[in-house]
Amino acid sequence: LHTRVKNVDRAASRKKALEGGLFGATRETERCVESGLRFLESAQHIGGWWDGNEKGYGGVIGCEPAYTGLSMLAYLGAGYTPARGKHREVIRRGVEFLVATQFYDGSYPVTGGGDESWIFAYLIAMGVWGVNEAYGTSIDKEKAPLGDPILRRAAQAGVDYLARVQTPGG
Repeated sequence: LHTRVKNVDRAASRKKALEGGLFGATRETERCVESGLRFLESAQHIGGWWDGNEKGYGGVIGCEPAYTGLSMLAYLGAGYTPARGKHREVIRRGVEFLVATQFYDGSYPVTGGGDESWIFAYLIAMGVWGVNEAYGTSIDKEKAPLGDPILRRAAQAGVDYLARVQTPGG
């Protein structure tokens, strides 16, 4: 991975959008975002994962890395990180789950069928995306130009895996 973008402070960008009324941001939309994040926090397992199949959610069984990666995107996209913000503990647990459950080849355990499953690449990509976004928040051009080494390794392994399993023609 070679980062090509400057440091982005999503929390500051979110605040600027709200203050300027940009992209449809209003106090009401911000309340909705925070309400959604509180809901996700209440649904997170103590081990850091989310399970979209429990509590009547109707999700796919055995896809915890995918649900966790997607949940991480909600927090990270809102400007929270594992290092700062009121949701840092939720994010830290989610990221630790994703790093701990990643296979050596960069993939994740997915619902029955493994690589033969009709949905395996999508499910694995959601976990990889969550790790990559968390890794991106750990990069600071001045203090930590390469970011967190554990997240960097997990992010690279995930990207390498997805490149290996990509079908001809994309």
